[in-house]
Amino acid sequence: MTRQAFVEQIMGLPVSVHVRGPGADSPAAADAVAGVFAELRAMDAVFSPYRPDSRLSAR
Repeated sequence: MTRQAFVEQIMGLPVSVHVRGPGADSPAAADAVAGVFAELRAMDAVFSPYRPDSRLSAR
């Protein structure tokens, strides 16, 4: 079985996404995972209490 793991630091923590099965090492899988990471970064930008530019901490 083909497996691929992707890890990036988001929200101050390592976040991993594991893809298994046919096509796990395909460009389409990598693009989908990049979309997941982008969505998590967008949520961090809105909800982070530690980022001065987040909507949650904006005053």
